[in-house]
Amino acid sequence: MLFKALLSIFLATLLHCPPQHLPAPPLLPGLAGKWRWEKNIFQTRGMAQAQVSTPASTGIDMQVHFFNSNTLHLYHNQQLVQTKPYGVYQTVDSHELMFETSRSQLSPDLETGLVAISGDTLTISGGYNDAGAQQTWIRVQ
Repeated sequence: MLFKALLSIFLATLLHCPPQHLPAPPLLPGLAGKWRWEKNIFQTRGMAQAQVSTPASTGIDMQVHFFNSNTLHLYHNQQLVQTKPYGVYQTVDSHELMFETSRSQLSPDLETGLVAISGDTLTISGGYNDAGAQQTWIRVQ
């Protein structure tokens, strides 16, 4: 009888414990890892043609390594030039994903703005008052 009473108390306590919460899944699965910069396209009002920058035109082989800890390492020509935090969040109105990180004086640098992954291609599209930029990255295998 005592055993049944203790078992009942134990089960009642167990069933009333709040469940443990698992960490939220990343908003952009597949972002973690290494990416190689392919190109930037920039255009502003009044420009006849968009300005295209590539590793060949800048002489800079840029790579980024995104960590699940919301930290990134940015490399220029295989040299670590910056470690900084980043974030991905969903906009309230359009539910699009936005990539954010601090800007620096480095050129080229990571864009901030709308972000998407399609296969092994990462695209970050930044918009400014009367201009826009699109940055394309390819996953490093």
